[in-house]
Amino acid sequence: MMRFPQAARAGRGAAVAALLLTAAVAVASFGAALAQSRRATTEAEYPLVGDEGQRLPNHTVRLLGPLDRLPGVVVVGNPNGKETLVEFYDLNCPFCRLAANDLAEMLKNDQQLRLVLVPYPILGIASIGAARVELAVAKLGTPEQFYAFHRKIYAQRGTTDGPRALDVAAGLGLSKQSLLALADSDEIT
Repeated sequence: MMRFPQAARAGRGAAVAALLLTAAVAVASFGAALAQSRRATTEAEYPLVGDEGQRLPNHTVRLLGPLDRLPGVVVVGNPNGKETLVEFYDLNCPFCRLAANDLAEMLKNDQQLRLVLVPYPILGIASIGAARVELAVAKLGTPEQFYAFHRKIYAQRGTTDGPRALDVAAGLGLSKQSLLALADSDEIT
């Protein structure tokens, strides 16, 4: 039996460790590349920018798939328009309320504008309740009824919750019972 000197054993151990480390890095890199490849086909990234056009650090919205195919999203204006504007909003957001008037004016003045409305209820329980009704309006009504609901909510003052949103939707001719049943369904949840 042959014995290796101490230095040779240490060199052999280092070589094995280096080989294992290289294999681990290769597997991790392949896994990361595969995950990135999958993500690229199923996620869209929309960086957020400030008022002067600068990108906001550490603020990115990631969504699965194209925006206009997300559940609850409604397209208003010209569905085949040359320009698309996407609005993420909460029905209780004061800035969204102000922007709603500008967006309505833009739609009126630009016949080629396609407006994609993406409900994003993040301002509390009242917003979630209102959004549940809003998503029911999107399912039961037409895009025109949805946009009318959207505009009427923003024309009000104060906080909009589920019951208040239900009253606005019923005012557009939609059945309160149907809206309530759909808003409380697993599909909307």
